[in-house]
Amino acid sequence: MPRVAPPRPKTPTISVVMAVRDVGDWIDAAVDSVLTQSLDNLELIVIDDGSTDDTLNRLAQVEDPRVILRSATGNGGAAARNQGIAMARGEYLAFADGDDIVPTHAYERLVSQARSTGAEMVVGNYMTFSPSKAWTRQTNLPLYGAVRVGVTLASEPDFIRDRVCWNRVFKRASWNALGLAFADSKRSNDIRVMTDAYCALAFDVIPDVVYGYRKRVGRSSMTSQRSAPDALAEHFAQELGCIEAIEAYGDEQVAAKYFEGVLGHDVWHHIRPVLALGGATDPAYAAARDLTTALLRHAPETSLKAINQTTRLTYRFIIADRWEAAAIVAEESPERLRELLEAFGHEQFVTLCHQTAPHNNAALVRITRRAFLDDVVTDADHSIDDADLVVRLRAARRMQEAGIPTKRFKPAELAALSEPLDDVASVRVRIQQIVEAAAVATAVEQTPAPRRGLLARLAGR
Repeated sequence: MPRVAPPRPKTPTISVVMAVRDVGDWIDAAVDSVLTQSLDNLELIVIDDGSTDDTLNRLAQVEDPRVILRSATGNGGAAARNQGIAMARGEYLAFADGDDIVPTHAYERLVSQARSTGAEMVVGNYMTFSPSKAWTRQTNLPLYGAVRVGVTLASEPDFIRDRVCWNRVFKRASWNALGLAFADSKRSNDIRVMTDAYCALAFDVIPDVVYGYRKRVGRSSMTSQRSAPDALAEHFAQELGCIEAIEAYGDEQVAAKYFEGVLGHDVWHHIRPVLALGGATDPAYAAARDLTTALLRHAPETSLKAINQTTRLTYRFIIADRWEAAAIVAEESPERLRELLEAFGHEQFVTLCHQTAPHNNAALVRITRRAFLDDVVTDADHSIDDADLVVRLRAARRMQEAGIPTKRFKPAELAALSEPLDDVASVRVRIQQIVEAAAVATAVEQTPAPRRGLLARLAGR
């Protein structure tokens, strides 16, 4: 039986703003998930930002008086959202994207919580899903385990890591009174306004999953386009705005949590693909590089020390405006890493590491292993020819001799770094002997005590 749509409400409880562009494959499910909410006294304001696929045709077929469809008068998703906000009439305000899903009871539970305490913002748990898996935010950021009332950034700084706009509702009067608006940016246009909201409002939290974020695959998703030069520059421009808001908030613990989140996750996920694409030298990335450097120079020393050595060394080089060196640290391909080190100079790179980030030998060892030693130590079938093996080991030795303590290397690696290279066959044999002895020794340790005798003899114990 066809669903009978409720009439358009004169005074909607909630206005849901949905900015869309080329989401024809998903828009039917997204719109239906809003219109079938258990709280049906709502309006759905859909602003189309210049779709070129069948998004508009699909929306035109929706027969529900609660849907208001308009074309964007500005350019970009932020302008579309702001246009929708200006049209909103509801007591509460929410946001949804045209390729996502809103669970059936989401708005009822968010609004119920807001009305029970008078909260100006209520935030809920959310789910991320892809074609192969799904997980909730509570899984990796345990903030949503129970109902919480009157939360502030000062009382729970970890919330600054969740700056999405669609897992929450706002009192529309509070939104307008604070002058909140989405930034005029094609990328990350919600992170500044959500940071401003966190800084200005106390809020409630509910454990319910109130949103389903679709992690799209392929080049059509905004996430897949984040490594483009303009997109990266816009993202870091917005991030600098967030820093401005956090610094104005004036709480050291909040600032520490902010930098912990962006340094350990956000900045790394944005900048690492760019470095792999040649963004360290490409003129198209000049603005993005400048903005990234400016952002990292705001980071307190305590926050830099809290992240792993590889990421920290990359950031140290960016802060020093040594992007080519940063690209070496972030590179994962052994072949490409060898090329970059050869071009930069092995000894010069080690020296620069010590000058830029003293006592960061763990990252240097990781780079040396990945570029030269891992393949050599595991090359039992001699897939690396003798000439190439000698080239790799000489390069590794130049790096080690330039200032990497030998105690940082494993026994088989030390053999590769120290055995004479005039007899490659002997070097291979010695490395293999050490690898095999280590494997037997590990087996001995993992074998129950009564059965260790034979293995111990094999290991020479």
